[in-house]
Amino acid sequence: MPREHSVSLPDLNGNLLLKITSNNAIYISRLRRVCRRFRHITPTRIIFNNIKTSNIIIPSLLLFLSKITHIKEFTFSGSYMKDCDYILELLLQNMTQLTKINLSSNHIVHPKWLKNMPELTECNIAYNLLGYMNVDMSSINCLFDSNPQLRHVNLRNNCLHAHGMNALANTLIQLTQLTNLNLRSNYITFNGAFALGKVLKSLHQLVWIDISENYMTNTGINIVIESITHNIEHLSIANNALIDMPNIKHLSKLLFLDVSYNTSLQISSLVQSLISSITFINLSHTNINYIGILIPVFEQMHGPNTIDLTNNTIPLQEALRLLCALRNIKKQVSINLRDNQLSLSDKIYIKKFVINMNKLSNNNFTLDI
Repeated sequence: MPREHSVSLPDLNGNLLLKITSNNAIYISRLRRVCRRFRHITPTRIIFNNIKTSNIIIPSLLLFLSKITHIKEFTFSGSYMKDCDYILELLLQNMTQLTKINLSSNHIVHPKWLKNMPELTECNIAYNLLGYMNVDMSSINCLFDSNPQLRHVNLRNNCLHAHGMNALANTLIQLTQLTNLNLRSNYITFNGAFALGKVLKSLHQLVWIDISENYMTNTGINIVIESITHNIEHLSIANNALIDMPNIKHLSKLLFLDVSYNTSLQISSLVQSLISSITFINLSHTNINYIGILIPVFEQMHGPNTIDLTNNTIPLQEALRLLCALRNIKKQVSINLRDNQLSLSDKIYIKKFVINMNKLSNNNFTLDI
């Protein structure tokens, strides 16, 4: 029997929050009572979570919400209802002052309700069907045209494909204030890389981007990287078809780099690409077995704070070479060597080695093995 969830109206730091998390018809009457009882409240945040059936969106609740115009944050997540577009149109018709909206994990196909939200700064539409093959692309061609203040956009897992990316480019290019863009897992491929590159050239405020899991070829990734402006701090290009690491020397402010799950990546190409500003680098699942070529680079970088080398084929000798090379770096360094070619005795030896190294050099290594 599914766990029962009730309606709550807690006061969070003076801001009234209406939270409705339910998957049980048993609570419909309770929702009615709450709506009648609190018909004069002025909530600033409304959250709907895991509502699986449309009959729970009852007329009394819609009537209650239709009279509220000062909502600042709205969440409608995890419903997966086929009539979700219609329900959201009803719920959002008077919410013109929204600044944050989370519509993740639904069955959204034709989003037409953002045009009345000029103050919107954060929009999460992850895990929907915006780019589904049978969808009319005109519904996303002008998706954000009326939201010039947007700073955070999450479109992860929307089946965009190249045709969806081409349509979306027309509206994304207008978001000159955008700082965070998540396009992870959208099958953008090489054919959509040109449209994405065109968008990125105009986003001068962008500091965070994730284009992982998009089946992009080496050429496609290079097109995207060359288009990214110098302000970028977080770059994730994991799980594509990357072979040669593109030149990222122009990204002088880069702090976070994720190239994991690019199993054909030539590690030697990283030597020419890594820059001293990077503090976190993820090289997991890249089939690394020889780390020596990267040691001079890490030394020149004064060592990233975190190096993730999980699920590779690094033997004991190479692991020790890396640790020895980083022992003179006078800052805390965290290294993850889980799931490599290291036996139990190897792991015990490395742990003792790190303990002694920390004592002798006053380092503060954190090792996960």
